[in-house]
Amino acid sequence: MKNALAPNLHYDFGDYYVLWYSRSNSYSVVGSEFKAILDAYLSCDTITDFQNQLNALSKAEAKNIATQLSNYLEACNHNQDSLPLSTMVFEEGHRQLSKSYKIGDSCFNLHADNQKVLNALHPSLAHYEIPFTEHSDTTFDVYLTADHINLFQDKMVLRSVPKADYHFIQGKFHMEVANLIHNKHESDWLGTIHGSTITDGQSSIMFIGNSGSGKSTLCSLLVAHGYHLVSDDISPLGKADGHIYYNPAAISIKEKAFKVLEPFLPELKTLPEITFNPAKGVLKYLPCKQPNQLHYPCQTLVLVNYTPDSETLLEAISIKEALETIIPDSWLHPGIEHAQAFLDWLGQLNFYKLTYGAMEEMIETVSELFKKQNHLS
Repeated sequence: MKNALAPNLHYDFGDYYVLWYSRSNSYSVVGSEFKAILDAYLSCDTITDFQNQLNALSKAEAKNIATQLSNYLEACNHNQDSLPLSTMVFEEGHRQLSKSYKIGDSCFNLHADNQKVLNALHPSLAHYEIPFTEHSDTTFDVYLTADHINLFQDKMVLRSVPKADYHFIQGKFHMEVANLIHNKHESDWLGTIHGSTITDGQSSIMFIGNSGSGKSTLCSLLVAHGYHLVSDDISPLGKADGHIYYNPAAISIKEKAFKVLEPFLPELKTLPEITFNPAKGVLKYLPCKQPNQLHYPCQTLVLVNYTPDSETLLEAISIKEALETIIPDSWLHPGIEHAQAFLDWLGQLNFYKLTYGAMEEMIETVSELFKKQNHLS
C-alpha cells in the first residue's frame, strides 16, 4: 500500500531491526514483531488484504493499525533539512576576530563576529593556535544573522542553523577540519558520530552518552592513566576501513567535574574557564597528546552512566538503546552505499552500558574491556 515509502535497507540485530529511509536519510530501530506487521502492510494492496494477513483482527482494527503504520512511514520519510543555503551570500564585514591554527602540515584560519560566537569553535582547538597568518590552506567564517548561526568555508556557505542548534555547526566545522588534516572529502566518511573515542594504541572504544552522563570525565581519567584520546564528542568514521579518525579537539569538561579530576590532572587548575552556552555552564578544555596513529579500528560502543557512590557495572545493551543515544546528534552521510556500510559497521560492534562511581574500578573495567577486544581481534 505504501511501497514508495518503504525502508530502503534493513539490518537484522536479533531482537531488533534497523531500517534506513533514503528520502530522509534516517534510521529507525523497531522490534521483530513490528517489522513483521510492517512487511505485511507493505505487501498488501487493500485494507481487506491486510486484515486477512493479520488473521483474527476485525476490519476496524486492521484499519487503525494501517493508519498508524502510514503515519510512521510518513514521519520516517520526512526530510527536515530544507534550509535554502544556496541563497546565502557571504558578508566579509563580520570578520571582527581572527585565529590561525596549524595541525600537522595543515594550516587554517577562523574568523568570527564576536567573542561568544568564537567560543563555540575556538577553545577546543586553542592548543593548536599560531600567530595569525594570511597564508593558510583554507578559511572558515562563523557569524550570526538574525537568529541563525552560519558557517562558511572559503566564503561558501556550509551550514546555517538556529542558535539553539549550534552543535550542528560545531560538528560540521570539525568534519571539515578532519577533511583537511586527513586529506579526505565528505564522501570518504560514513559520518561523524556523537561519541568520544579512546585508544590503548592497538584498538579503540567509543564512549557515548547524553550531556551530563560522565563521558568527558571518564575520557579525561583514561587519558590521565596512559590512554590516548582519538576524538572528543565528534568521532569521524571512515568509509574505506570503518576506523575512527583523529579529531584534534580538546576534551570539554564541565565545572562540576573540576574537583573530581584535579587530583588526577593538576594542569586542569591552570586552564582558562570558558562560557558559551549558559545551560552548560563553565567549561574547561583539556588538550591531549596526539595518538601514535591517526585512526584506529573500533568494535565496541559503551554507553556511559556516571552515578556517584555506585558500584561499577558493565552490562550488554541493545542496538536500540545505543542508537537512540548517538543518532540525534550525529551526522551520517546520505546515499544507499554509505548507509549499507554504516549498518555493516554497526553489525560488527559490541554494545555495553558502563555504570560507575569509583574511578579506580572504572579504569580497571575499561582496561579489561580493551584486553578482551584486542584478544578477540
